Amino acid sequence: HVGDFGIGEIKKSTAKILAASAVAAIAAYAGLFVFSAFFNTGNFYGLFAQTIFSGLVAGAAYLVMAFFLRCGELSIFNFIAKPEPIPGESLDDQY
Repeated sequence: HVGDFGIGEIKKSTAKILAASAVAAIAAYAGLFVFSAFFNTGNFYGLFAQTIFSGLVAGAAYLVMAFFLRCGELSIFNFIAKPEPIPGESLDDQY
């Protein structure tokens, strides 16, 4: 037996990502209905604008949920979340 490879942490991270994704999907679906009132969905440009704006709403919803769930993957954006140091090392040693 080599080790558990951090399976518990992987499961926790996966659950957070799935929860944030579910909220983003609901926001995108709601955004389609909201923006259909503002754009003519009978032509390409109206559908394109509706899709772009509901996609932006979904992306924002995902980032907000990931922030509140403290997803470690947001550490790639240093201004949103600071990465946790590896035990025994400082963040300066890692980068």
